Amino acid sequence: MASIRWFLAGLIFLGLVAVVPLYFVNNIYFPQRAELHDASQELSSLKTEFHAHRAARQAETQALDRRVASLEALLKVIEDGQPQAIREKHQKAAALAQAEAIAEHIEEAKATQIEANKAAKKTWRDDDRCGSLGADSSGQPASCNPTGLSPCCSPAGWCGGSPDHCDCMGCTDFRPPPGGAKTQIPRPEPASPSHYVQSKPKRIALVVPFRDRGAHLERFRERIQAHAESWNSRGVKHHWHVFVAEQFDNQLFNRGYLFNVGLHYATEFEKKTGQQFDCVVMHDIDILPTPVVDYGWCLWPNQLSGEIECWNWGVPYPDNVGGVVSLSPQHWRAINGFSNEYEGWGGEDDDLYLRLKINNLLKGGCHTWCNSPKRPTVPMVYRPPIGQGRMTCLHDGDHTPRQRAPQDAPMWQRLNAMKANSPRWRNDGLTSLRVFSAGEPVESNACTACTAPEDPESKPRLFSEHWSRISQKPISAPSRIEVVRLPGSHGCGNASRPLPAIPAGLEQLRRLLPELFHGHCDMGSLSEWAHTANFILIDLTLGHAMLVGNGVQLVMPDSSLPALQESGAVAGPTPLPATEHLLQAQRLSRWIRKLPESHLGWIVVADEAMSVWQKRFFDSGRRIPLTSPACISKASMQGGSKFRVTAGTQWCGDGGWNHVGHFMVLRSKSNVPEDKKVPICISFNRNGYAYRFENSDAGCIGTHKPTQTTWVHAHTIYTSADAEGDEYCVGIHLAGTHTRWILQRGASCSSDGFVHSFSFRAMTSKREVPLAPCCLLSEASSNSAAGLPPLQRFATGQECGAGRLSVSDWKLSRKLVLLARRQSESDHRVCVATGMSTAKDDSNHSRPSQEHLVWRVFRDSACDRPKVVTYEGDRKFHWTMSSSPEVFLPSKASGVHLCLCHILPSAADASSASAPAASESKKSGKGGKPPARTTSNMPFYTWVESTCPEGAKRELCFNTLGPADVVEAVELIDEIV
Repeated sequence: MASIRWFLAGLIFLGLVAVVPLYFVNNIYFPQRAELHDASQELSSLKTEFHAHRAARQAETQALDRRVASLEALLKVIEDGQPQAIREKHQKAAALAQAEAIAEHIEEAKATQIEANKAAKKTWRDDDRCGSLGADSSGQPASCNPTGLSPCCSPAGWCGGSPDHCDCMGCTDFRPPPGGAKTQIPRPEPASPSHYVQSKPKRIALVVPFRDRGAHLERFRERIQAHAESWNSRGVKHHWHVFVAEQFDNQLFNRGYLFNVGLHYATEFEKKTGQQFDCVVMHDIDILPTPVVDYGWCLWPNQLSGEIECWNWGVPYPDNVGGVVSLSPQHWRAINGFSNEYEGWGGEDDDLYLRLKINNLLKGGCHTWCNSPKRPTVPMVYRPPIGQGRMTCLHDGDHTPRQRAPQDAPMWQRLNAMKANSPRWRNDGLTSLRVFSAGEPVESNACTACTAPEDPESKPRLFSEHWSRISQKPISAPSRIEVVRLPGSHGCGNASRPLPAIPAGLEQLRRLLPELFHGHCDMGSLSEWAHTANFILIDLTLGHAMLVGNGVQLVMPDSSLPALQESGAVAGPTPLPATEHLLQAQRLSRWIRKLPESHLGWIVVADEAMSVWQKRFFDSGRRIPLTSPACISKASMQGGSKFRVTAGTQWCGDGGWNHVGHFMVLRSKSNVPEDKKVPICISFNRNGYAYRFENSDAGCIGTHKPTQTTWVHAHTIYTSADAEGDEYCVGIHLAGTHTRWILQRGASCSSDGFVHSFSFRAMTSKREVPLAPCCLLSEASSNSAAGLPPLQRFATGQECGAGRLSVSDWKLSRKLVLLARRQSESDHRVCVATGMSTAKDDSNHSRPSQEHLVWRVFRDSACDRPKVVTYEGDRKFHWTMSSSPEVFLPSKASGVHLCLCHILPSAADASSASAPAASESKKSGKGGKPPARTTSNMPFYTWVESTCPEGAKRELCFNTLGPADVVEAVELIDEIV
C-alpha cells in the first residue's frame, strides 16, 4: 500500500512538473514574446525611416554644397569681368556682412565700456539718452561717450554712430576733433543734411492769416519780393505763392482756422495746376525774414523764425511753434493742420506743438536755449542753425489790439486734453473745415511788371498772390447795400443799384461802377470817371458816415501811438505808414464786414474831392467821437494789490493779473476840443511792475519825487469833460519802492490805505440817431380792380427787414429814408396807425356790418394819442397808433414825392359788393381775422408817387430824403476803425 501511495505521489508530481511549465509558456511567455516582437518590429521600422531621412538630408546637403560651390565659381567669374564700380558694390555688401557679424559683440563691448567708466566722471548716460531730453536733475544736458560706439547725439535725443546721429542738421558729434584736443566742443549744426540740395528750386506756399493790417500786408509783400530776389541772385529760383486768408467777420481772430483755409486753397491750386508744393509755411504777417532764411527746408517741421528780433533773437519759450513754421504738405495733413477752435489771441500754436509731439515730429535740439541757466527738458521743434533763422518784427500799433476770449476755460480744457494724448486733433482741423466766402478770391500772377490785389502800382513781383475773404459762418448778401449816385455836374439825377458783389477794396469797387451805371443818362467815359471815384459809406440805421477815397485825412487811435520818454520824445517805433490805396481798401472792406445784418447801408459815389466833404462835416459839427475800451486788472504785491490798465481791450486777465472790468475812453483825443480833454497817463515800474496813473498827458513818466522811483510810459488815454458814463477814481498808497496806485469805479478812492488823487467819467457811445430808415410795403396777394392803385402801407424799423418780410403777407416795394429827430421847426412828426373800418351805426340797421383793416399815418399832435377815431362818408375808422420809433418829415428834401391817398369806391360798387362781403365776414367766424381788404368795395388808404388818382382824397404829401439830403444829415467817423 505504501508503495502504491508513493507511486501515485510520483505521478502527481510529474504531472505538476509538466503542467506548470506548459501553463507558463502558453499564458505568460508567448503573449509577452508577441508584444516584444511587435515592439521590435516598430523599432525596426523607425530605424529604417530614420536612416532613409538621414540619407535624404545628406543627399540634399551634398547637392546644396555642390550648387553653392558652383555659384561661388560663377560669381568669381562674373566679378572678374565686372567694372570697378560693381566690384566696389560687392565689397560694400561684404563689409555690411562683416558689420553684422561684429554686431553680436556690441552689447558686450558696451557693458565693458560702462564698467570702465564707473570710476571716472562722465557726462553721458548709460541708456543712450542725450541732449536736453536726457538732462540730469540740475538741468545739464547729457552728452554721448566720445570714445564709445555711439559718440553722436541726434535731434531726437538718442546717442548713436549712424549718419542720422552724426551728420544731420541738429546732430552733435562729441568725438574729439582732429589734433587730439582734450576739451570737446559740440560741432556746429551743418547747413543741411547730405540728401538736401539747397540750390534745387522748390515750390513754396506762404499762408498768411490776415485782418485789418493793411500796412503790414504791404510791408510783407515788399520783404517777400526782396527775399525772393536775394535768393535768385544766388542761383536759387524758388517758385513763390502767397495765400492771404482774410477773416471776413467780427468774431475774435482765429489764426489756426485761417491757416487751414489757406492750406485748403493751396491744395486746390495743386489739383488745378498739377504742381505739388514742397513746403507750406504758416506765416505771421508781422514777422519778416532776413536774407539768410531758407524757406526750402521742411524735411521735418521747421520753425523758420527761430531767432526773432522782438524776442531778443530767440523765441518766447522753448516749446513755442508760433511765428513762421514750415511743414511739408504731407506732415500738415498727418497732424490734420491747426485746430479751428481757438478764437482770440493764444492757444492755437500750443495746440500745434502738441499735435507735432503726439505724431513724433519734434526733431529739434536746445538751439538758443543751450546756454540758458536752466536748460529746458521738453522736446522742441526743429529750428534752423543759429544765425539762419533771424527774422524782424513789425510794430503792434499798426493793427487792432490782440484780444483773448473773456472766458478762456475752454481753451485750457482743450490744451489739457491734448497734453493727455487726446485723439481730438483727428476731428478738429482740416477734416472739420467749414468755409463761407465773401466772393471769388482775388488773384495775381508772378510777373516782371504787374499789379497785385488792391495795389495798382505796376512793379516786378516774383510771387503769385491768392487773396480770399472767408468766415466759419454765413456772410450777409451784398445786395442789402445800395450803390447810390449823387446828382452832379453830369446833369443826371439820383440813381441807386444793389451792390452785386463784395469788393476786396477800393480798386475793385471802382471797377464795378461802369457795369452798375451803364445807361444812366450821359455820363461820358464811364471808365475814366470810375477810375477816380471816391465814396461816402453810410450806415442809414445809425446815421454814421465814413469817407473812403483819395486824399482822406485819417486820425490814428490813441491806443496805437508809441510810448514816450520823460522828455516827451517817442520811446518806441512809430506806426508804419501805409500807402493810401491799401489803407482805403482796408477801410472799405472793414465797413462792409462790420455793417450789421439788420442795418441798411449806402455806398454813395461822390464826385467832389474828399477834402471838400471832410471840411463840410467839420464845419457843421457833425463828427462822432468814437470810443475804445480800457481794461482794469489787479494782482498781488507786497503790502496789498496793484492795479493795471490796458488800452484797447475788454479783457486783460493774463500773466498773473486778474480781470476786473473795463470802461470806455476816447479812441482819439483829436475828437474833442483841447479844453475838454481829460488825460489819464499810465506808466509802470520795472521793479515789481506796479502801475501808476496821473491826470496829465505825460506826468507819469520818469522819477516819482515822493518815492524816488522810476516809471516808464505805457499809454496815455483820454476821456472828455462832457462824458456821461460811470465815474471812476484814482488813489495812491505811498510805501517807498512798493508804492502802488488804484483805479476803480466810484467817486472817491480814499479807502484801504489809499489817498484819493483824481476822478473822471468814462465815455459812453449813446448818441441820437439822425435818420429813420422806412419803407413802403405792398400786399403780396394784392388784386386791385382796374383803375385803382395797389394797396401799399408805410412801415418803419425792423418791419422793413428782409427776414420779417419773408414770412409775412407783404413784400418790400420801396426803401425810404426820413428823419429820426426834428432838424427844423417846420419838420413834421408822423406816426403809423393801424385801423378797423366799420359801417356807421344807424337806427334801422339797413345795411350789414362790414369790417376790414386799413393803414395810414397821422402827424404832429395826433401821434400823442394812443387811439383815434375818424369818419369818412358812411364808414367809421378806429385807429391804434404804433409804438415804432419817432419819424419826422423834412420840410425840404430832394427825394421821391409821395402822397397818402384815401380811395373812395362809388356807392354802386359798394352796394353791389355788399352781399359777398357779408358772406366773407361770416366765413371768418366769431373772433376771426378779417381779410386785409376787399377788392374795390371798401375804402382804403394807399401810397402813390407824385399825385393821387382822380376821385381819391389826398391826405398827406411829402418828399423823402434824397442821397444829397442824407449826406447832409449823417455824422462823420474819420478815424481808422
